[in-house]
Amino acid sequence: MKLQLKGEEVLGVVSKIPNLGRLQVFKAVRIILSGNPEEFSLLKSLPDVEKTEWILLLISQSEGKEESLRYAIPSGHVLCLQHIKPILHSELLGFNYVVQLRDLN
Repeated sequence: MKLQLKGEEVLGVVSKIPNLGRLQVFKAVRIILSGNPEEFSLLKSLPDVEKTEWILLLISQSEGKEESLRYAIPSGHVLCLQHIKPILHSELLGFNYVVQLRDLN
């Protein structure tokens, strides 16, 4: 029997994760509710810093295309994480990202 997650519980946990924008919270809740309940159990057991990274990974995997993921970091900057598609028959394995740190001022 599959564990049934409650939206209010998922929203309560995800909305407390540091450095996530409102849209990222909503995307993460949708992904978690439609995905594997074990991923939510794992999320709850992670330290706060790793929770943010886990959510960003879930979002990037669900989008599966070139998009920028942005979240504010405490120093008054924005970290922009952009997934890059492999070039033709590239033999690179894993995820390819460009990361930029931008000053908000």
